[in-house]
Amino acid sequence: MGICDIEASLHQLLGNAQASTPYTNFISSYLVPSLSSSDPFIFDIGICFLLSLAVYISSLVPVGSLKKRNYSYVDRLWSLTPVIYSLVYVASLLANSPAIATNSRTLYVSFAIFVWGSRLTYNFYRRDGYSLDTEDYRWEHVRRIISNAALWEIFNFVFISFFQMYLLLALTFPLRLLYVSDNSSLASPPSLLDYVFILYLLLLVLVETVADQQQFNYQTAKYAYIKAKKDNRANIDYRYEIGFVHTGLFSYSRHPNYFCEQLFWLSISIYSIYSSNCFATESIAQNYLNSLYLVGSLTLIVLFHFSTMLAENISSSKYPLYSLYASKTSRVVPFFKSKFDPSKLN
Repeated sequence: MGICDIEASLHQLLGNAQASTPYTNFISSYLVPSLSSSDPFIFDIGICFLLSLAVYISSLVPVGSLKKRNYSYVDRLWSLTPVIYSLVYVASLLANSPAIATNSRTLYVSFAIFVWGSRLTYNFYRRDGYSLDTEDYRWEHVRRIISNAALWEIFNFVFISFFQMYLLLALTFPLRLLYVSDNSSLASPPSLLDYVFILYLLLLVLVETVADQQQFNYQTAKYAYIKAKKDNRANIDYRYEIGFVHTGLFSYSRHPNYFCEQLFWLSISIYSIYSSNCFATESIAQNYLNSLYLVGSLTLIVLFHFSTMLAENISSSKYPLYSLYASKTSRVVPFFKSKFDPSKLN
């Protein structure tokens, strides 16, 4: 449905490059046409390239009080770029069809993404994530795995700087289906089912928020306990001795926020396909192309799988009781309440 329009826009970009001399630089051939495109997806591609390049260049420069390279720039942009990409669709719809835009599926899903981004940005901020001295602890362990300097630079360029940034772009790609559908003369206004879906997305964000707060409360109390214990002002408390949060939502899933995060984006992909009647065609080739709208959310699930494996390996080596907790508690998908109780282990 919308893939053909994208192909036409991409062919136009390629045509601009082919019409130029062999020495025409990348900026005039691709970047400028992309940022001048009326197609919001093509425009987002241009933004994504600039941000990816900025992330890579920034990672080459020693920063912070320690004057060392930092590889968490994508982490700082993780909650911001999907919001930006979705707002481009809303802005384009407002410019082309203002009467439709104010009551459209594109607007409502973009609002849910905005709420998602606001929650994640706040949580990252209060954990001091935007400080140039702060870096995701997992990168240190990945650097030990990729010890060769040349391979690390390739990994930094390909995976950290560009792959992750384009993954964030791919997560919002399904909005193009909603955008094209809302722009169609056959478009119908949102129904009760659409409003229920938006509430469902907001519920997922709420659960993530609760999980974030429980994690934050535990870590705050744990470090207060460690300080009090050091000053001989605290009795032994096994809740904090074990070192990791294991109560509340974390007694049903070791990563409840990861579960909601993956479900949030996968749901948007499926909803966009369903709402736009994307697969209402007998063309196998067209259906194959339309399946690309699922690539972002499915890739995110794969990425989270390996990221969770790494994080849990680190936790198991750091906290002696984590393996026991893991054996009694569902990994990602919430299940029956865990029977893990550190107070009964001593």
